[in-house]
Amino acid sequence: MKYHWPGNVRQLENVLEHAFVLCRRNVITSGELPVDFMPGAAAPPSGDVRDEGAAEIRAIREALEEAEYNKSEAARLLGISRRTLYRKLEQHKNGG
Repeated sequence: MKYHWPGNVRQLENVLEHAFVLCRRNVITSGELPVDFMPGAAAPPSGDVRDEGAAEIRAIREALEEAEYNKSEAARLLGISRRTLYRKLEQHKNGG
């Protein structure tokens, strides 16, 4: 509740997708959230694209592993379309 959310709703969606992929239980806890959300953590600089990109890559990689590299299933786990997953994979492959 105290987090600044510099990335607004988009950042919230990314954090929740990431936590969903990491969570092995029925309830997402602070252990599945990025370290920025731990008590006493300083708010990250506004708009730090590198951190968001790294978190997105990590979430995609974990979803692919969980889905045994089935891209349709990985996209479902992430809550995105298969087309979006392919676009994100291509984007990160090209350093974007």
